[in-house]
Amino acid sequence: MPARPDAARRAEVLSRYALDVAREGGYPAVMTMLFAAETLYLTWCSRAHERGAVPDGAISAWVALHADQAFRDGVRALAAEVDALPDDIPQERLTRWFTGMLEAEIAFHDAVFG
Repeated sequence: MPARPDAARRAEVLSRYALDVAREGGYPAVMTMLFAAETLYLTWCSRAHERGAVPDGAISAWVALHADQAFRDGVRALAAEVDALPDDIPQERLTRWFTGMLEAEIAFHDAVFG
């Protein structure tokens, strides 16, 4: 599937969001955003891989990578990092970082391929 015209400019939403939140929250924000993004890819790719709805070639390899056990283990490790964040970080902030990253990832994909 080819990218949309002006995809690079439209896709900046992801990097803008991630950099802004990283500046705001440092390590806790970065771990939360990584956990959100990797959870999203694990979910998408596991479903696609299980359904067998993945085109051959590079996309198939990318989906398989994001659905295999090593990737699952990485997502589990990120979850542990988020669980170990200091208790003084408000849950509302963690939720905002997590859901904001999901929204930015979806907007990124929509900008490029939507």
